[in-house]
Amino acid sequence: MNIPEDYLEAYQRIGAEFGVPWNILAGVGEQESSHGEAENSPSTTHGTNTKGAAGPMQIGIDISQDAGNSWSYPPHDYGSTKYPEDDFETFWDNPGARHDEPGMWYPIAADGDGDGYMDVCNKDDAIKGATGYLIYLGVQEDARHALQSYNSGPKPLTEGHVTYSYADSVIEHAERYADGDFEVVTKDGDDPEDSFGSSSDRVSCSEASTSSVSMGDLSVEPQDFEVSDLINEPRGECAVAGSSVNPQSIRPLACEANKVIYDRFSEGISTVHGDRCPTDDGGRHPQGLAMDYMINGGGEMPSSEQRAHGDEIANWVMVNHEQLGVRYIIWYKKIWEISRYGGPVEWESWKNYTRGSDVTTHHYDHVHVSFEGNTVSNPCG
Repeated sequence: MNIPEDYLEAYQRIGAEFGVPWNILAGVGEQESSHGEAENSPSTTHGTNTKGAAGPMQIGIDISQDAGNSWSYPPHDYGSTKYPEDDFETFWDNPGARHDEPGMWYPIAADGDGDGYMDVCNKDDAIKGATGYLIYLGVQEDARHALQSYNSGPKPLTEGHVTYSYADSVIEHAERYADGDFEVVTKDGDDPEDSFGSSSDRVSCSEASTSSVSMGDLSVEPQDFEVSDLINEPRGECAVAGSSVNPQSIRPLACEANKVIYDRFSEGISTVHGDRCPTDDGGRHPQGLAMDYMINGGGEMPSSEQRAHGDEIANWVMVNHEQLGVRYIIWYKKIWEISRYGGPVEWESWKNYTRGSDVTTHHYDHVHVSFEGNTVSNPCG
């Protein structure tokens, strides 16, 4: 087992300060993200997992999801929270609170490194927040039950959990750490500040999830078209760029706009889906007015690189919505609508997309683009 030097220091310092064994905290960090290094967990640095959790300790920042804990309030703060200018009451204002006692539950956002910010993607802040949550769950009275509650949600000790597999895995990690069965490592040479989560030059969840694409005009137009000429034209056969299923029956506007989008982003798109009949989703696919840009094979959370591709596609299409005739975009469980915003806005300001139940319906694996146009009562007839 390896543990980054800066993480080890944070576990030991914060654990000693609040009376929680450091190896227990390290066990949680190992289980949740391999101390921020898990390659299959991009949500350690930006966005959330499918349960709405983020950061190296995987703490819930989207309370509309299934994560049992809550980093901050308001619920859509997404990561870095300024303190004390945007001050709000947290667990640390009432550290005697326990989950099995009546009363209000407080968010667990914490400033673990004293830099004035509470950032779920910063290792010190996240570890302190996780420590508070474990205390709230009763880790000092029954560590195994508290650890399982960290994963499954608070449950009275008298009732117990159906399974303690998560807790037992964390305890196994913790015992190995206590026995000294691990190696201390650094990244990029011997400077631990180069490791993920250093306070001197870190990227917060909210910053990392913002696309860096510049807001420019369309620069690639393989085929000129005017939105006004195509907006209400009936559907017809289209050789859909980027799809192996052709021809497809979609509207001319979607056909032409897709050529522009795919020409620009083909390297970051796995495949393109357009036509969907019979009506099966209540959206604009059956109308021939929507395209899905898959950034992987589908059904799995994107890698960091794939997430960056999706960010770039969604942002660029939003910026150029007028030239493309775009009505709305759904990406990574958020939706932008021209009728709502009137123009481009930062991704963090997009409205939460509340439909769906899995990776695909939450739009984690593809960017959905819907185009302007009238609807018909029987689009697939």
